[in-house]
Amino acid sequence: MEHSPSEIKELHITVGRRLHAAKMRYSKSRYAIVKILIDERRPMTLPEILEAGKSQGLAQSSAYRNLSEMSGIGIVRHINSGDDHSRFELDESLTGHHHHLECTRCGRLEDFAVPEEFEQIVKDLVKTAERQGFKAGSHRFDILGRCPECA
Repeated sequence: MEHSPSEIKELHITVGRRLHAAKMRYSKSRYAIVKILIDERRPMTLPEILEAGKSQGLAQSSAYRNLSEMSGIGIVRHINSGDDHSRFELDESLTGHHHHLECTRCGRLEDFAVPEEFEQIVKDLVKTAERQGFKAGSHRFDILGRCPECA
């Protein structure tokens, strides 16, 4: 889903507020990472983020540290998928709830919205799990297959 310029501005304002509340600065490196994740609109590996941030002088050690810190305060979400690479995306509290399409050949993840009827079924399943004493925090639904480039 593409963001309008006003939505992008509001995302940066919200990120700045969260960083300020955590006593962190909205540094050039943090801004670059957030901008890359907004622009790409998909979960990205660290090498992909570094490649996209090359022109901005984004260093690997700084990028990884900032991703870790921002995931701790609800700006970035860390995703472990089926391959060896962790991926990062903006937290759902910033972008809205969604799921992913995962390519089993190249590992690429793309955002994927499901119908509200599906989400209601999941909510009902969560209630069933809670009746068994389980406390659900969130849920994931990923479709595995091959992206258009690998098909």
